[in-house]
Formats: sequence, C-alpha cells, structure tokens
Amino acid sequence: NAILTISYLGYEQKEIAANEGSFLIVKLIPLSQSLEQVSIISTGYQNLKKSQLTGAYSTINRSTYQQSVPADGNIISNMEGRLAGLMLNVNQSRSSWEDPNNTSPFAIRGVSTFQAIKKPLIVLNGYPTEVDIESINPYDIESVTILKDAASAAIYGVRASNGVVVINTRKGVFGRPKINFTTALTYKPKPNYSKLNLLKGRGFIDFESASGLNDIENNFISKDYIDMVNGTYTPVFSITDDLYNGKITQEEADKMYNELASYDNTEDYKKLFLQNQVFQTYDLNVSGGGTNATYFFGVNHQDNKFLQTRSGFNKTNINYRGTFEFSKRINLDVQTIYSTSNLKRASVPGYTEFKPYQPFLNA
Repeated sequence: NAILTISYLGYEQKEIAANEGSFLIVKLIPLSQSLEQVSIISTGYQNLKKSQLTGAYSTINRSTYQQSVPADGNIISNMEGRLAGLMLNVNQSRSSWEDPNNTSPFAIRGVSTFQAIKKPLIVLNGYPTEVDIESINPYDIESVTILKDAASAAIYGVRASNGVVVINTRKGVFGRPKINFTTALTYKPKPNYSKLNLLKGRGFIDFESASGLNDIENNFISKDYIDMVNGTYTPVFSITDDLYNGKITQEEADKMYNELASYDNTEDYKKLFLQNQVFQTYDLNVSGGGTNATYFFGVNHQDNKFLQTRSGFNKTNINYRGTFEFSKRINLDVQTIYSTSNLKRASVPGYTEFKPYQPFLNA
C-alpha cells in the first residue's frame, strides 16, 4: 500500500496509508517548539520585525517590565538598568531644575546640547506628546522602546535629536468587561545607625577633647577669643579650655565628660526626625469592547511616606483609551490622561550634623 506523507511548517509530520477510493480527514498537531519567536519593535510610526529595524534601539516588553514594578510607582525608576543608553538624573530633583519644561529626569546617550531643548521626545501609543512621562501609570505599560540614533530623525525630524521614547500602553480588547485590581505595599523601617560603628560615648568625648586641646595649644584658640568674635563652642571644648587654664581639676573634668558621654541622641533623633517608610499602590482598570469599539479605563493611586518625618508623596492617575471603528478605512483612537500629585517635604538635618551627646529640646 502507498504511504501518504503530510507536512506543514509548524506542525508534526504525519504518514497515513492511502487506500484506493477512501476519503481521508487529516488533523495535524501543532509543533510550537519549532517556531522561532518573532520580535516586533514599535517605532511609534509603525511596527517592524527586529530584522527590519536598522537603527540603534533598546526595548522591553510587558512581561519584562512587570517583573519588578518599583515600590514608589515611578515609571522612570523601572527603566533603570534595563534599557541600554538611558541614564537617569538620580542626583537631581524637579525642584532644582532651572527650566522644568525643558529638562528631563533621564537622558539618552548623554547630553546633546547645552542651550537648546534637552528633553527626549515622548511618543505615546503612536502620537508624539508633551505629556509628563511620570504621569503614565506603570501598571499600564505594554512596551517601552528607545530610539537612540539619527535614524529616528527620519521619522520625527529635529524633535528626535535627544532621542525618542516610544511607550505603548494597554488597550481594550473584544469581549466581556474585565476588571483587574492590583495593590502593592512596601515597608522600610528606620535605619539602624549602630551598623555604621560611629564613634560615640567617652571615645568621642576624648577625641573632641584632644582636638580642642590642639587648637588651644597650637592655634591659640580659647573660649575668650571665641566669645570676643561672637562665635560658638561645644560643651567639650568649654570643659577642655577650663581644664587647660586651671579653672577645674582633672577629676571635675572627667565627671563632666562622663555626664556628656552617658547620653546618646540616636534614638531621640530617629523619634523626632525620621519615620518608617511606607509605599502603597492601588491600581484598578476595566477593559472590554465589542466589534466596532473597545475601551480601557484605569485608575492608579500612590500614597508614599518618605524617611523624613512629615514628608510624603501621593499621586492619582486616571487614564482612558478608546478605539472606535466606523468603517474599514475610518477609525478613531481617543486617549486621555489626568494626573494630580502632592509632595510634602520637611527640612530635616542629617544625623551626623549633631554631636552624639547633643540633646534635643523636644526629646
């Protein structure tokens, strides 16, 4: 009997005996492991296969991006270390920017100009936009692509001189309404300063006393001189100066030194100036649609408490994306983002700005 061999790309080959006059129904089993994954890169203008894109780029998809969403809910923080060529301005804050409208929290391949526009171009769901990138909900990210070379200028012109960030967010899909709710909580306790092994107690007193004695003997500094120039000095320097000038005995000086050394202001500092850090994120979205229209509506709220007491940040993002198809050639894509935020910062002195024996008024 003849053997009929049936094969097709992506399916297991099958051999069937061919009998004369018989009618055959053949079902092939998919062989998914033999298919290579085709990477699709979005330039904002079009979607291309990885092999078709000639310019320099970096990209991450949703599964990679969602592996670790930052505790503070900042979309920028989650790009760090994942997109080659993107450098965060980690030492800058928005309040320190000379021109917030012309400054970006990140740069692509370094600074390209000193006087002209420095911000990379943001392309959101295919449309160049001036939207603040930090107003985009990190839980809605579908993919992020960075275009880094002059090839992007062929698409977006001079606006792409500082690079292009192409962001695609989730959109509604055909089917019944789907409701997703995600919440995240991150807790960070106050720092444990004992791990720093800083000098304190009598050891710190003896060190400061020796330093003060050196100033008295070699630099001719004394309490009288400091008072004359309206300066200030520490209790340890005062005791050291009195001891040097014979106003008190060594026994009296040691007693006063020990009284100062018996107090450690670490816990009082933490109680007055620090708080436990709590980062809370709540994300709710609804998506669905019919044959001619789909929708995606999401709300994201962040409530963060910083390390410094009475300092925190809260933000609410509301976004809507709807697609309406009127005909095969005419469709409408509607995107809306609303964001409101509130930042509170208290002026808190650093822990090392105080002497370890220095008490606090409200402690």
